[in-house]
Amino acid sequence: MICVKRSREEVVAYFQHLFQTLECTPSEVWEGLALACTNLWPDELMDDLHSAWKDGLIAPGMISWKKIKGRHALGKDACMGYMREKYRLITDVTKEMAWRACFGKDRKVAYQEIAVGFPESPLTGNIGTITRAGPEVGRKDPCSCGSGKKFKKCCGR
Repeated sequence: MICVKRSREEVVAYFQHLFQTLECTPSEVWEGLALACTNLWPDELMDDLHSAWKDGLIAPGMISWKKIKGRHALGKDACMGYMREKYRLITDVTKEMAWRACFGKDRKVAYQEIAVGFPESPLTGNIGTITRAGPEVGRKDPCSCGSGKKFKKCCGR
């Protein structure tokens, strides 16, 4: 995969094109577009955003008009700084995921292999043996990754 950096002006021009060509039906696409415009500093896109907002294409629960105006008021430098901090190019996935307890180097193997057999399926024939990594963990049980948290607050999310 090749990653090409685009200038803010190129991205804004593309977003303006989307505002003109997208189907005018409320959807996650409109909400994502509004969020992306807001993160990029919405100065040139304020009229388009306001029209989409008034037409009900952007769900108020996703982003409020007050938030859009607030981000605009911050200015270009503040919005672009936020973008650089929040959306960095990931070059090392292992390093990015190391903070999670289940990816730590000192992770203890708390599972034992258990083979579970299933009856033959009338559609596909015998589906074979499925191996579970250990006994089933309940939502309120301690997480098996060793983090000390409950399963529902850790790997069960």
